Amino acid sequence: MKSFLYGACALLISTAALLGPAHAATSCYGGVTLGQSIAQSDLSLDAVGGPAGLVTVDSIGADGMSGGITGGCDWRTGAWVVGAWGDYSWHSADFEVGAFGAPGNLIEWDLEDQWSVGGRLGFMATERTLVYGLIGWTRARYGDISSPALGASFDIDDRDGVVYGGGIEVEVVENIVVGAEYRYSDLEDVDVAILPGAANLKFDSGLHTARAVLKYRFDVAAP
Repeated sequence: MKSFLYGACALLISTAALLGPAHAATSCYGGVTLGQSIAQSDLSLDAVGGPAGLVTVDSIGADGMSGGITGGCDWRTGAWVVGAWGDYSWHSADFEVGAFGAPGNLIEWDLEDQWSVGGRLGFMATERTLVYGLIGWTRARYGDISSPALGASFDIDDRDGVVYGGGIEVEVVENIVVGAEYRYSDLEDVDVAILPGAANLKFDSGLHTARAVLKYRFDVAAP
């Protein structure tokens, strides 16, 4: 993931140095994203009304492709840019937890998709190059937790959280913007009642995403 970001940033910066000045002080955009997500979860089996952490499993990882759509508007004042954005992403990250010597998985679940909205603050490194940070709210949807070994499945609620990160983008030709972005989604804990009234399975999760972005930008105010 790091090599992807470093390479993309170097390419965008070198491309921007060859381009002439851009236009637009205030603009909006729509686009698509494609990249990779790495999700992590810590599990804890807790007794209802009793001790927590009867069984814990830390740093369960899953990774896969991620893609989506994005849109927003930016307002520029001098070299600074303030923006509002929203996007939808789908993920293909599957979690599996097994036990040594046991047939099949004890439990398995998957991260399906994610909605996010927020703001960003950036600096125009050149007339066509924006370097920015972002923060916002996100909601992630997971598939049902299933236990092939036990022949059971359990619902898991959608999970809200905070998303933050940063990126770089360049207007390579008029109205066409390409970029590279990293973001981390810190999701709230959620309890799943695997034995109602007796035991809950607690999930503490986060999500890393590195992605390429392609946008069409259009002016909404005269420069």
